[in-house]
Amino acid sequence: MLRENVMKEVSLGFQFVFDKSIINKIPDSVVTPYEVACQSTINDFMELVTKYRPTHDLSNEESPNNSVNDRLECNDLPELFYG
Repeated sequence: MLRENVMKEVSLGFQFVFDKSIINKIPDSVVTPYEVACQSTINDFMELVTKYRPTHDLSNEESPNNSVNDRLECNDLPELFYG
């Protein structure tokens, strides 16, 4: 499940997979905790099913205006629909 979620994030360009030994060689790189949230959703048959989604907090209160979230080009992100 976690691997599937990570690979989806990688395929969308939100995350990259590489050897941890090179992190210090990448300018402005960050490492953030990765968690999985368990939530309910409805499938194509209108059945309630459990969904696991990746979560990661990319805001950085210690460095305002320099967090990963602040560096995003929001207009380049895929559109999301809720409801």
